[in-house]
Amino acid sequence: MWQLANGYLEYLAGDLYAAEKSFTHLKKNLKNKLLIEQLDVFMLAHKINSYESIDSEYEKEIADIITGNVFYKKYKSFPDFLNDRLAYVYKTQGNPGKAFRCRYSINALKPNPQPDIIEDLIDVCRKEDPSKFERALITKNDGTTIENELLDLKGTYFLAQGRLEAALEVLKRIPRSEWDLYQFNPFIDIVEDCVNECILPDSMLYFNKVEIIEKIFELEYKAKADFEHGAEYYYQLGTAFYNMSYFGHSWQAMDFFRSGANWSYDKDGIFPDYYFPFGNLENRDLTKAFEYFEKTRITANDFELGARAAFMAAKCEQRMYYISKDCKYNSYGNEIPVFPEEYNTYFQLLKENYSATAFYQQIIEECKFFEAYARN
Repeated sequence: MWQLANGYLEYLAGDLYAAEKSFTHLKKNLKNKLLIEQLDVFMLAHKINSYESIDSEYEKEIADIITGNVFYKKYKSFPDFLNDRLAYVYKTQGNPGKAFRCRYSINALKPNPQPDIIEDLIDVCRKEDPSKFERALITKNDGTTIENELLDLKGTYFLAQGRLEAALEVLKRIPRSEWDLYQFNPFIDIVEDCVNECILPDSMLYFNKVEIIEKIFELEYKAKADFEHGAEYYYQLGTAFYNMSYFGHSWQAMDFFRSGANWSYDKDGIFPDYYFPFGNLENRDLTKAFEYFEKTRITANDFELGARAAFMAAKCEQRMYYISKDCKYNSYGNEIPVFPEEYNTYFQLLKENYSATAFYQQIIEECKFFEAYARN
């Protein structure tokens, strides 16, 4: 027993060579069943902790430990211990995807996708002969791999970053039969913000992510080529980018998870979350939407469309204030916020230039915020 304890202390001290020597010597002499089992447990822990690099041969050995070692199954701390060690080794040897999967599911990556992790896992999925352990990391319950899910994650990440060409190229690698699993229509214009259980027209067309990007390219071309109707196309583009943001009804086109519960802990746009190791990155950037609404207002020959674009630009300004460091507004008080002058440009513009439009009267009735400003 004391020799066993001595070997364990060598192991704890980090002298793995001395510990292995002690354990091997002791293995020849032990007779007591309980001590033999304890020694086998120590030796399994020693083996796991000895991994400094991992190749296909080691992965085969690891798979055998997981599936066949009785002590790995009996002592419930071993899976976490093994996963922690493998995650550390994979990360240090440049396999961030494998390191991530040793600890988390793919769903834990979706709130804040990490490109290096996605690429590493895609490479594993495309291996001609992955190891048994690698197959366990990338195989779903139905026997298929997570490659299409990773491509959707990568394409959606590019879409949220504004890299539309890259997003389209990636998303088109997914079999066409799976494109329609997620459908939206960010081009539908509704005055009141709605993110869940929105009431949209029954006859509304739906677009998958590939079709959304292709529609955006089509509208951008038409806006530049058709001067007479360019403002209408710009407005559709602004509407799409607004609705695909955190604030719109089609937010799931650019994001996989939405929550405002921890906004007070915002750090560089990332919100900490217990379940997600990289936190939750919300798609709150309205720069693109704002630019298109301003282009609409400037090029519109129709005052009604100009008024609508000014109102949407004002909404963008409001949301920009809410997410700024200057914001002191507490929504729980149910009070109409007082916006600083730099965030109130387009409400003023709407009031001064578009008060004769029918849309202006509609907004006064439907938007309590604007009604309050219009009365001042």
